[in-house]
Amino acid sequence: MKPPADRGPGGNPSPVVKDALRCWSPSAGWSTPQGGKGMLKDLALRVLVALQAIESKVTDEEGQTLAEYGLIMAVIAIAVVVSAVVAFRGAIVSAFSKATTCLSGSC
Repeated sequence: MKPPADRGPGGNPSPVVKDALRCWSPSAGWSTPQGGKGMLKDLALRVLVALQAIESKVTDEEGQTLAEYGLIMAVIAIAVVVSAVVAFRGAIVSAFSKATTCLSGSC
């Protein structure tokens, strides 16, 4: 198991990560400094470190966001509709002409 690599502002480890790193040794892995009493505190610390890591990944604003993907999909949909209307222009005009003649009573 590797030590947590979560970073706070300025690239420095956050206070929770600093506390967790005090319990880490490369040879033994994670240890509880207070013995049995520290197990609950150690577990809570690990959960907090994991939550901070998840939060940092969720709030990361690199790359394209969902709004940008939605905008791209809207532009593509408009382009498909316009190209379909242009491609089937004759059939559309013919259908409306037939509908107009049927409405006038000479179907």
